[in-house]
Amino acid sequence: MKTIVRALVAVLAAILGFVLTTVGVTALLAPQIEFSLLVGLPVGVYAGLTALFATFVGLWYRDQTATGTPTEGVTRGLWAAGGAVLGFLGTVAFGLGLYLGAGMSMGLTVLLFGVPAVLLVAGVVGFVAARLDRDGDAGRRFSSG
Repeated sequence: MKTIVRALVAVLAAILGFVLTTVGVTALLAPQIEFSLLVGLPVGVYAGLTALFATFVGLWYRDQTATGTPTEGVTRGLWAAGGAVLGFLGTVAFGLGLYLGAGMSMGLTVLLFGVPAVLLVAGVVGFVAARLDRDGDAGRRFSSG
């Protein structure tokens, strides 16, 4: 799959993730919060960005696996994408559970500030992991396909 097709599919997944998450969180919080869209929009943006990254890296990994052995950088990127998705889902579940289950406004704080913090940490950890232990491997720096 060419890079442009991979990017377009990732953008479509990001839009879908954004819309579904925004509508879901907004609808879930609507009975408790009058302006629940102000919580749903940022969480939807985080979901869309996570879906964009995970879909692009996942398709890149799939393409390299189909043509042979994937490079170490793509494999690490796949692990970083998986970590970002798990971090996002865990943080959203924790924030919504804290707010809806315990009725604590701290849950909203977790949703609005915890999710981007988790994604930032996942990105930094993925970047560091991709740079460590390369043992002189120049590797590919861009996709030509």
